Amino acid sequence: HLREVAEAFMDCQAVQARVIERAGLQLRGQCHDFPGLVVELAGEYKLMALRELAYKCCEKRGGVDESNDPAHFENRLLMDIGAQVGFSEADVKRAKLDRHAKDRFTAHGAKETADLVKAFRELFDVGALLKALVSELNSFSESSPPESMARMFFTWADTWMTQKFVILDEDTFSRVDVADALGLAVLEVLFFGRPGCPRNEMYRDERLYSLVCAPGGT
Repeated sequence: HLREVAEAFMDCQAVQARVIERAGLQLRGQCHDFPGLVVELAGEYKLMALRELAYKCCEKRGGVDESNDPAHFENRLLMDIGAQVGFSEADVKRAKLDRHAKDRFTAHGAKETADLVKAFRELFDVGALLKALVSELNSFSESSPPESMARMFFTWADTWMTQKFVILDEDTFSRVDVADALGLAVLEVLFFGRPGCPRNEMYRDERLYSLVCAPGGT
């Protein structure tokens, strides 16, 4: 934990806060469940999009320099569009503590905010997030720790998947083998409450739409 926290202090305050919060939870034995880990993973890709957007905005404002600092502009963006693009209330509150972001950058107007939301969504790499999720799920083995995403997915599938066998490879049923289509359905259920695929789309001879239940049993 010490190395992780020390490395975070080479980054911006928002990253520092997230790392400290995560380390504190782990030290107290309070780990995320599977949906929480997926939200955390998605948060990493949202942060990548935010950083890229902040850098591009600073370049448009005349170039990156000591005053035109992307790290502080990230917090200006969080204050203005954070809630609209899925950042947590805690992220937005932390951004509001950045005095430099408030002093150097004025709040964006309605049209600018709408344009920034659109630009952020274009930069948010859903495909990369999906690949990362599928890779994590397929890494499951007997040695996977209890708090790992792979292990927690295996447990989550017991409750929320109608046919758990579809997460295993078709030849031996001895290892987790989740394809992108099922991974996307899992993401959609966690974030939107239901799969976004057509109701007749098939996955290993089963209707994909019906394979994953929404949390709450709907």
